[in-house]
Amino acid sequence: MDGMLLRSVRLVGAPDPRRARDVLLLGGRVAAVADAGGLVPRGPDG
Repeated sequence: MDGMLLRSVRLVGAPDPRRARDVLLLGGRVAAVADAGGLVPRGPDG
């Protein structure tokens, strides 16, 4: 499975879309988002 880390991404629909986050993509899907509390895993729906 291919993975990619995107740095300083602004997420549309996030509580604060102006704040940049780091996003981990695995297999073309968002696997996790780095937030103030650490890395937040994302399920298959989100």
